[in-house]
Amino acid sequence: MTKEEFRRLAQSVLLFLDGATGSNLQKQGMPVGVCPELWITEHEEIMSGLQKAYLEAGTNILYAPTFTANRIKLKEFDLEDRIEELNHKLVEISKRAADGKALVAGDLTMTGQQLKPMGPLDFEELIDVYKEQIRYITEAGADLLVVETMMSLQESRAALIAAKETCPDIPVMVTMTFESDGRSLFGTDAATAAIVLSSLGADAVGANCSTGPDQMAEVIRRMAKVTDIPIIAKPNAGLPSLDEKGQTVYDMGPEEFGADMELLLDAGAQILGGCCGTTPEHIRKMTHRLAGRPVPVHGNPTQRALTSERASLTFDLDGPFLIVGERINPTGKKKLQQELREGSFELVTQFAQEQEERGASILDVNMGMSGIDEKAMMLQALEEVAGVTKLPLSIDSSHVDVQEEALRRYPGRALINSISLESEKFEKLLPLAEVLTPNIPEAEILSGMTIANAADMEAAARTISQRYGCAVLCKGGHQINDADDLLWRGGTGKWFKGKRIANPNTHGTGCTLSSAIASNLAKGYDLDTAVERAKAYISGCLSAMLDLGHGSGPMDHTFNLKGDFVRD
Repeated sequence: MTKEEFRRLAQSVLLFLDGATGSNLQKQGMPVGVCPELWITEHEEIMSGLQKAYLEAGTNILYAPTFTANRIKLKEFDLEDRIEELNHKLVEISKRAADGKALVAGDLTMTGQQLKPMGPLDFEELIDVYKEQIRYITEAGADLLVVETMMSLQESRAALIAAKETCPDIPVMVTMTFESDGRSLFGTDAATAAIVLSSLGADAVGANCSTGPDQMAEVIRRMAKVTDIPIIAKPNAGLPSLDEKGQTVYDMGPEEFGADMELLLDAGAQILGGCCGTTPEHIRKMTHRLAGRPVPVHGNPTQRALTSERASLTFDLDGPFLIVGERINPTGKKKLQQELREGSFELVTQFAQEQEERGASILDVNMGMSGIDEKAMMLQALEEVAGVTKLPLSIDSSHVDVQEEALRRYPGRALINSISLESEKFEKLLPLAEVLTPNIPEAEILSGMTIANAADMEAAARTISQRYGCAVLCKGGHQINDADDLLWRGGTGKWFKGKRIANPNTHGTGCTLSSAIASNLAKGYDLDTAVERAKAYISGCLSAMLDLGHGSGPMDHTFNLKGDFVRD
């Protein structure tokens, strides 16, 4: 089955999963403490009988019992050398039981070992563990994959990345388990999980285990608000308890379970089944009630969101401004540079906490400096910052390999910052711009020319505009005697006169000018007017003579909060 085929199927009808495997096999004689995967291959008739019963109850997707058949778990039973054999046999058992009447999903879960820094397992090592199992599962003919009962968002990401890199077109469903407070054991809330996993390419996301249907409903509802991919609900048969024989039993019978599954359908679930304590009869009651009901439509695919591992931040272009904290950057910070060279991240975490306390919405992390391994330093910084704040992060690097590795390992959905003027980047990006705003050194790089006077500025601006097919505002602030800027577009130039203001605090003037131009364009002004207003705003910011801290500080962006720049 391809991803596209799965998408069409999930849009057309409700899909029904099977119920519990382990609790039912224990009822039929599987001892506690054995390797379940090995026991099943030695008692195929029991597993096959259970899955056929689920099929008769209305199941569309059977889970192959490959749950913990990964290298790490099998090693606990000295069976790691039989991983290929076991995964092949387990999928084949389910394929025979399905007999072409249901899809078979290869099942993966947590390995039992925690990722660094809490455990010994490296992220890439975990991806390789999942890749190995996925390869054997798909070789055996599984129609799709399911990653279930996950407590860690990062481990869920590892399994999903492994699936994408092993067999990119096979559908992958991912379900996490959430406690009664709506968070996973590692602190991830339902909305954050849905945003991260769907953006990473999951074909369906949801929840399984932990709770009964009524407690799971809010989790499903929160997921359905933030994604438009199918939502999975696979709850337990209520709450567990011990009977007089010391065996675990669940308090929800089939009739009650089937009725309560309507709560999950109403919350937005499109793929439904049962987990611990559920039997074929539980699934039968569910399918009897829900079969033929319309497929819920949910989610807002245009909603913008960033996340950390434990929190999400949604926003839109008409909403309030968000503050990006940019102190985690060694540029101009000798003490921070020294600490980083010594392998210390004390200032990094201090800056992160201080910026969160002062109202930052996003934290920018930049490790660009000479004399260090920027990639290794960035990965360590992300880990350190994520350990002290829930805020989503902006990964700030001009190196593509640093960005790629950081995005791969970051346990959330990050903002990307800093695209440097490397040819393979700007040749693609610059033609997309409405207007470029290079200063003199930048214009020299883009044009390949030396700029010493106004005539040189005109020649360079003309060359850049022709080369990249967009307007160019060549800024004269790096000239000795003036602050005149040249706007070149459509083959002609226009000068915007300015005055040099004797203010040493000019940090961020270029970013402010570009932002002001963009804001005025968004307000509906033409480009000439947008540039004129932006220069007037910059002049006002500088003329206010704000003086903060040491070195070249910021301008006073708030000098005219109630003036024309805000009202319009």
